[in-house]
Amino acid sequence: ELCPRASEPKHSIEKERSASNVNCEDLNNQNNNTSKLQKKDETNQNLHGVQALKAITKSSQFRAAAIGYFGHMWELYAFWAHVPSLINSHSQAHGGTVLGNESLTSFATIAIGAVSCTVAG
Repeated sequence: ELCPRASEPKHSIEKERSASNVNCEDLNNQNNNTSKLQKKDETNQNLHGVQALKAITKSSQFRAAAIGYFGHMWELYAFWAHVPSLINSHSQAHGGTVLGNESLTSFATIAIGAVSCTVAG
C-alpha cells in the first residue's frame, strides 16, 4: 500500500509514493467521500413515502428538473387527450377528415410526434 494509515510512519514509504506519483491526500479524501456516500445511500434506502419525497426534493437542481419534466408531460398528455376532440370538431366543421377516419387521424397526429423525436434526437 503506497499511502500510510494514520498509525504508520510516513517516511517508510516516501520513495515508493514519489516513484508512483500517488497523492495520498486525494486518495484519502476519495475514500472518505465514498464511505460517506455509502452511509448516505444506506440511510436513504430505509425511507418510504413522504420521508422519501422530502429526501429527494432537497436538491434544488433535482426539483427544477422534476418540475420542468412534470410540466412538459402535463402539456403533452393534455394535447394527446384533446387531439381526438379537435379532429372531431374539425371534421364536423369541414365535412370530413384528412385521412377519412377520425381515429386513424388522431393516431397519426400523436404518432408523428414519436417519429419526430426519434429523428430529431
